[in-house]
Amino acid sequence: MKQLLFAAALAAGLTFGHQLSFAQNTPGSLAGNSTGHAPAAPHGAISAKALRDFSATYHSASGAQWSQLKDRGFMCVFQMNGVGCRAYYDAGGSWLYTMAGYQEEHLPAHIRETVHTSYYGYTISFVQEITMNRLQTIYLVQISRGKTLKILRVTAEDLEELEEWTN
Repeated sequence: MKQLLFAAALAAGLTFGHQLSFAQNTPGSLAGNSTGHAPAAPHGAISAKALRDFSATYHSASGAQWSQLKDRGFMCVFQMNGVGCRAYYDAGGSWLYTMAGYQEEHLPAHIRETVHTSYYGYTISFVQEITMNRLQTIYLVQISRGKTLKILRVTAEDLEELEEWTN
């Protein structure tokens, strides 16, 4: 549970910083110094375990660009079904989590319905999806209405309002 809360808090802070990157850039432009990560790593420098896991898990991915992170782990930026994604691996090549950023049309119908039912009249502006331990997916959903902006944490079981801003 602590991992899920940590991921939600981490991603809430990253949602706005990564929103433009996911929405406007291609995968190749995300891997490099502009994101604060090491430049794209040569294929031979990437953990074989990470490469095997990536190939097995994301077999329909395109445009994969690998980077070695400062903590010696790895990040792969790629596209899957028209959505910009990032998969993170530790130094040993074990998968840690995957993040995806997209617009409302890619949001699963049951999550979209949960948000619209609870926040009628709000527009979904952006979604940050975090998948951890391949069992739990957290959706950080940015919604707005008029001058009000909110960040929601939505799972299959729960909806929680994390932040609200009003101009």
